[in-house]
Amino acid sequence: MRAGSAGRFCGHTAVICIFVISVLLLCGTAAADERTYGSLWRYETGAPVTGVAVSEDGSTVVAGAANKVYLLNQSGYLLWTRPVGSQIFGVAVSPEGTYVAVGADKLYLFNRTGEEMWNNKTTFAYRCVAVAPNASVIATGSDDGSVYLFDRDQEVLWSYVLEEDANGVAVSYDGTYVAAGCDNQEVYLLERGKGEMWSYGAGKSVKSVSISPGGDYVAAGSYDRCVYLSTRGGEHLWKHPTAAAVHATAVSSGARVVAAASGSAVCIFDRDGRMSWMMDTGGSLVDSLALSADGLFLAVGTGIGDNSVHLFTSNRALLGPDSGSSGDEGGGEVDGEPAAVTATATATGQPYQAPAALNVTGEPGFAEQVLAWLDNLFAIIFGTRQ
Repeated sequence: MRAGSAGRFCGHTAVICIFVISVLLLCGTAAADERTYGSLWRYETGAPVTGVAVSEDGSTVVAGAANKVYLLNQSGYLLWTRPVGSQIFGVAVSPEGTYVAVGADKLYLFNRTGEEMWNNKTTFAYRCVAVAPNASVIATGSDDGSVYLFDRDQEVLWSYVLEEDANGVAVSYDGTYVAAGCDNQEVYLLERGKGEMWSYGAGKSVKSVSISPGGDYVAAGSYDRCVYLSTRGGEHLWKHPTAAAVHATAVSSGARVVAAASGSAVCIFDRDGRMSWMMDTGGSLVDSLALSADGLFLAVGTGIGDNSVHLFTSNRALLGPDSGSSGDEGGGEVDGEPAAVTATATATGQPYQAPAALNVTGEPGFAEQVLAWLDNLFAIIFGTRQ
């Protein structure tokens, strides 16, 4: 074979290989986790929900709206509500469901029965919070540009200066790894007692970060309308464009499920960055969400127009014919008197089908999908990740 022919052959082969890889990326594989969710209940708070959290077994849901903290069970019944001193920026629940942390004008810690264990006051507000099992480590980001780790007795275990306000913070179950997302567009992974392991820049301010229970994966969401997934070792696995700024993220064990709140939509991805499910609220901003460790439960907090906490599940055994329990709209605040809840969510979500163009429900259009697929394609070919 002549050299020119060989060159043309190699060129054609490369084109064919790129085409085949593109098809695989577009279509996905049969092994993908095609997880979808159904609505269990919706609970109205009367104000935008700025923080939600769910225990690892889905038995406990915590929400923050205005200056009130709500604790509900898996059936959607209100167990208690407590006021704090200011607007709530974030809430967290320990994986086993026995402690509740709140970030506001102070850092608050409550026990399961609603008793305030302590509060920590500084000259700065606590903008975000995360809790390890049994509240052995409580991570928080403050307006002074630092991340703090407390124990359940209010002792400061460690602190690290980021020099930028942290909008989101997350901690691994063993309290060793802490992720933070900041206004300077950076996502950080810190190791307790040592400092920064790695960082990378998103396109705009980072609103949310989450870390898998084992600390193996870090998900982040930015105002650049992208969701990011990275490993503890610093490998950037993928980024996926969405239709609007990403206000919240969550990641399950092993990153089998990655959830993101983009505008009025909730998007579910698998570990390879394929979207399997989307739910749109019909216009209400989704400002917060949380996943149980196994990804079976998804808690969602919405803003003006809905002002509610929603609980979804992918466990079909829990979804009856009406996808929830009957009852009147919630709102009661009497301790020990479960408040009734609305039977189903306003919008129940459907398995994701890529639309031909961007539509009014906030689903990513074909062009945005292609950009994400091309980004992953170039990463495979050239060995880089943006």
